[in-house]
Amino acid sequence: MLYFVVQLRRLDQIIRCRETIIAFAFIVSLGVFEHNILNIGFIRYITDLSFSGLPIWARVIMLTGYFVLAYLYVWVSCLSSWGVRYVSFTIFTIAVFIEYGYAMAYGRFIEIADIKIAMGATLENYHDAILSYFNWLSLISVAAYALLLLTTSNAKRVGFRSFSIVVSVILVVIMVGLRHSLVDPPALSITSFFRAAIIFPSTIDWPWILKFAAHRDTLSFRASVPPRNNILLIIDESYRSDHLSINGYQRDTTPFLAELVSKGDIYNWGTASAAGTYSDVSNPILLTGVSDLPDTTYRTRLNPSIFQYAKAMGYTTFYYSGQTSKMPYEFSNDDMAYIDNFITTQDMALNFEIDFEIAMRVRQLLNSAVGQFIVIQKRGIHFDYDRQYPSKADRWQPVLKSGRVDPAHRTELVNSYDNALHYNCETFFRMLLDQRDFLDTTTIVYTSDHGETLADSGENYFHGGRSKSEASVPLFIITRKKLPVNTNYRASHFNVFPTLLDLMNFPISERKYKYDQSLLGTTAAEAERQRYCFSGALHGSTFGTYSEWGKAAVFPFDQ
Repeated sequence: MLYFVVQLRRLDQIIRCRETIIAFAFIVSLGVFEHNILNIGFIRYITDLSFSGLPIWARVIMLTGYFVLAYLYVWVSCLSSWGVRYVSFTIFTIAVFIEYGYAMAYGRFIEIADIKIAMGATLENYHDAILSYFNWLSLISVAAYALLLLTTSNAKRVGFRSFSIVVSVILVVIMVGLRHSLVDPPALSITSFFRAAIIFPSTIDWPWILKFAAHRDTLSFRASVPPRNNILLIIDESYRSDHLSINGYQRDTTPFLAELVSKGDIYNWGTASAAGTYSDVSNPILLTGVSDLPDTTYRTRLNPSIFQYAKAMGYTTFYYSGQTSKMPYEFSNDDMAYIDNFITTQDMALNFEIDFEIAMRVRQLLNSAVGQFIVIQKRGIHFDYDRQYPSKADRWQPVLKSGRVDPAHRTELVNSYDNALHYNCETFFRMLLDQRDFLDTTTIVYTSDHGETLADSGENYFHGGRSKSEASVPLFIITRKKLPVNTNYRASHFNVFPTLLDLMNFPISERKYKYDQSLLGTTAAEAERQRYCFSGALHGSTFGTYSEWGKAAVFPFDQ
């Protein structure tokens, strides 16, 4: 009995101690700051009944749990030695800088899709992201936390062992919550960071990881006659269709493509709708033809890829990446077995000239033989736009100097974008098609992964949302062959995969999966169909903080 009395007195002393009250006040202030200034939707998560169907009491419990974990971290740091305080301050600073950067870019903290994208990013991507989205508001929270650690007593001297135990408890609780909650609530920056830090080890047996490790369905058909043509699929980066002069843009951004149009070498569908407004949605759709979104059954991981169809028809396959040195996110674990030649940034110079090196290499291939199926994932003109071309290529000025998508400097933003598009597009296609006799035996299908906002409606991010600008991509075919097409048809990314199958002459009777309409043979009656685009995590995940941007949803394009 005496033992319990002693423990209760200790608990009472802890509750009444100055550090406990200060830590509580800090967490409350941090929550108010991140809710009101960063617009992290703590209150909206509780009040918006349409979000997940959870009762209000369950939302309150989940949200409170994340606040308690953040409080536990801050409270223990206030009771710790100076060495532990330094470590806790370093973790907090890194968390706030990263999370506030995402809040500035997307109006939310980090989500699982962001982690997957970051895993495939280059050092240059990280450099550009830091320059573009360092949020000065993070200094306020970091300074407040530093003041808290400097002004609280370290007499309790909690050591590294106790601090490590507390952090481990936080991670375990978050892990359990992730595995057993229907939807993940918004969290303070520090707990959101912890949640992101454990997402990969905590999801080894989650469906996405299982599907990533699973094998794609196989194709039994094998062509008896080798192919007599070449097919080239070009997936560009961040090209917005209405900024190409061949689509009516007032600036002469694509003069070389205009020459091809005048010679009848281009079938142009103008503005097509992207499958998604960022690469992790669009690229898997382009390479698998899946059209039901969100892909909750993971068919983009399981259906045969375009490389499997190409190998079944006897093509030699190539994949060129101007963006990554690793296996891209959209590839399944066994896709490499169907790619004969895998060429990435590791094999080429990693700068804005890499697309031109790819163009020269592919031109040599197309001039040398038939029977080749090639996919190019270009570097393109991803933001920061003024880093995608040399300063001597500034045709339109003034150009962007801030390194941010700033609506207040939209003129400079658009000028930099148009300069980048003109330089990249003009140089790439001139190098690829300088000697284009191979167009008699080659068909080039071209599109982009997504468009860009260009701050049209005051956005401070470049893509990933739900505007038509972000979903507007070019789509055209370059060839000297006569194709049965109707360019008035409202095209989309979903048409690309079946079009490639037709260009391969893959038998319709052997197509066992549901695909959209091919661009070859569309009729006038089909031209006015309604298109749609998808925003959010490809597989419908709701991981991450609560925001309108982060919801997985299909939105209409033709409105």
